[in-house]
Amino acid sequence: MKHLIVLLSVFIYCNTLSQESFIRIYSSDTWQIENLFTQGIEGTQRNIYIRHVSDDTSIDPENGAVKRYSGVGNDWTIPAGGYLGTLCSQCVDPPSVWIECKPSPFIGMSPADTNFIILYRLTLCAMCPDANTLITWDGAIEWRSYYGIFGCGGMFVYPNGGDFDPSNDSICYYGYTNGLTNFVPAIYKTTNRGINWYQTCIIPDLRDSRPENYWYGELSGGFIRVCPMNTNHIFAVHRDYMMLSTDAGYNFNPLPVPPLKSMVFDTGGNMIYGLAGQALLCPMIMDLHGPQWKLHCSSHRLK
Repeated sequence: MKHLIVLLSVFIYCNTLSQESFIRIYSSDTWQIENLFTQGIEGTQRNIYIRHVSDDTSIDPENGAVKRYSGVGNDWTIPAGGYLGTLCSQCVDPPSVWIECKPSPFIGMSPADTNFIILYRLTLCAMCPDANTLITWDGAIEWRSYYGIFGCGGMFVYPNGGDFDPSNDSICYYGYTNGLTNFVPAIYKTTNRGINWYQTCIIPDLRDSRPENYWYGELSGGFIRVCPMNTNHIFAVHRDYMMLSTDAGYNFNPLPVPPLKSMVFDTGGNMIYGLAGQALLCPMIMDLHGPQWKLHCSSHRLK
């Protein structure tokens, strides 16, 4: 039995732990950390990454930098030759000269092979908006372009997220909007590590992978996640609710759950945790019986 517990904001106070219980492994006086994420197969030793906040015009190499924790001596390394961080360039359009920096709105890395990376890159210094999806299998020594299917010119289109099958990274999922779908979001799938992709379904109003905030509107904050407990189950974020595929991405149906900000899978406890909203109301537990999900909400209010 699987459960999806949706936490509508969580505040944890650990009064029993003293400050000495924690060791600071990273801090920066100039660049705040935008997010912390882990990479690896559930239930194994996982890689730890951080990403700095980014600035549109700073050529500081720490601008939007992505770093990986080595776990030895508090050392941090720059993965993929720095391509995962914010890239900057001097742009020239006489008589104007300016510095332009753009972070990637999507980075996907195989949990089994950190050299296998899917990266969405906004083109620097383009006179009109331009972007492209790139894939590397050798840790950024060489990149393959997917401009024809997962790129755009003349407008900014953002991916709807993507994920790897944790039991077989030959299978990957990617959400994108292009002319083949009349610019309606669609889910794409590969079974040969991204060499070839095919469309599985079209989903209007699917959220994209930009960070969710006021300026980006109601269609940001999206992601795609493969459930490690059952890799035929794929989650995606609609504008108004969560969606689930139980047939490996070919069909998606709405769930009675609000759009989540993030999901965490507990393979040991056979649980799924989701975060949405700003107030902890009660856990919403979804019991899986075959292809149907049944919503339950606890009768007590958590404070």
